[in-house]
Amino acid sequence: MGKDGYLRAKASGEYRARYQQRYSGRSHDEIEESGISNNLNQYAKKANETGKLYEEDIAEIKKMNNEQTELLKRHLK
Repeated sequence: MGKDGYLRAKASGEYRARYQQRYSGRSHDEIEESGISNNLNQYAKKANETGKLYEEDIAEIKKMNNEQTELLKRHLK
């Protein structure tokens, strides 16, 4: 969904219904892990497009990777 589509859906209340449908039946950890994965993919896309990452980006990637690892460890227990 593009920015304009998101804004229209948000304004009409349709976005909440889509969110509830997409995440119904999923645990909080699964939703959080999905968000972290999405953010990591955005950094990968940025690195592939520009050919570089900044130190702040690398620090954030490491932090998210550690969070994701902890979530997955909890899920496996």
